[in-house]
Amino acid sequence: MKKKLLFLSAICVTLALALLFTTVWPHLKPEVGLPPGKARPEARLLRVWIISDTLGASGWVTQQAAAFEKTNQGVRVHVRIAMPQDVLSEGAVLPDILLFTPGAFSDPTPLLLPIVGESAVRDALARSGRYQGMQYALPVCMAGYALLVDDAVVPGDADTLSWEALFATAKAETVRGKVRVSARYALAVPDGLAPAALWALMRDTLPDGLRCAPSGSLPLDLCTATPEKAYSDFTAKKAGALLATTRQARKFAALEAAGKGFDIRMYALPAPMTDLVLLAARAQASANSADLADAFLRQLVSPEAQQALCAHGLFGVREGLTLYDASTPLLAAVEHSLTGDTWLPNAFTWAENRTAITQQAIGALFSPHNALPDALESVR
Repeated sequence: MKKKLLFLSAICVTLALALLFTTVWPHLKPEVGLPPGKARPEARLLRVWIISDTLGASGWVTQQAAAFEKTNQGVRVHVRIAMPQDVLSEGAVLPDILLFTPGAFSDPTPLLLPIVGESAVRDALARSGRYQGMQYALPVCMAGYALLVDDAVVPGDADTLSWEALFATAKAETVRGKVRVSARYALAVPDGLAPAALWALMRDTLPDGLRCAPSGSLPLDLCTATPEKAYSDFTAKKAGALLATTRQARKFAALEAAGKGFDIRMYALPAPMTDLVLLAARAQASANSADLADAFLRQLVSPEAQQALCAHGLFGVREGLTLYDASTPLLAAVEHSLTGDTWLPNAFTWAENRTAITQQAIGALFSPHNALPDALESVR
């Protein structure tokens, strides 16, 4: 009996010592690689919010966040997709970096910190992030527009588009209630900047604009359809052509590669213009982590980060940067069209000007002698 008690007592003492060892030892053990008495510093957190990822750039941003962590020991970058209301709501805890498209915010002064110093971004693009003469945001990547044409509907070559042949593809109308609807129409054009992009395409090759389009060849929702509706009509062969974003063009190319699409031709814009741009800015909450926020902004426009955009079908913002070649003809053509004095809307006034520009662009499609160029210039 005594032997059993001694044995149980020994077990209890051993367990107590083991518990004491595991509890106290981590506090006594010195950090490996650090001088005695010096604790390892806590990890620093950099918070990055992407407001409405309409460009499909979140994968690239996440990739850059991982690269930033790798080159900055002890830093963790948290990337989140958010909505404008998440930033503007009362009591919102703001991140350090905001990434957004034009029109997300109006007055940046209560929300963002000015960006000072030289930038690698082309000046024609950088001006889109200015407000009252101060740089509050910098473009970090872009997408563009192109006209996609069903090759079976409008045969031709990649150099010249016959608008007359395109208009002639509309099929006989059917009657739904009191509204006449074409079984297939010529053009699918969404709202936003797309009407202005179409105007840029046709102003030199179709002097009379859409006034010469035969009755029934254009849809009732021309220039007012959502991008999703316009894309759906084109893929269903309800339209002979689509004014598409490069993201939609890549999506269609993936369908074609999977044997679900059809042969198309693509026409890039003759004028450098887009509103599909992602800008980066420092939120006022980043004042306590200014060094990290500045370093992350610099990384986004670094040569290495910009080169990585090609894996995501996006375009860079640095001077002289070429990401695409003949192996990706669609993207190469759009990239070339975005060089030079590229028009971008001002990020902080686009929300109030977007509708007026769309309406003026629609007017210009039917009346080519229009003041649209001056209107576009006034909202840069």
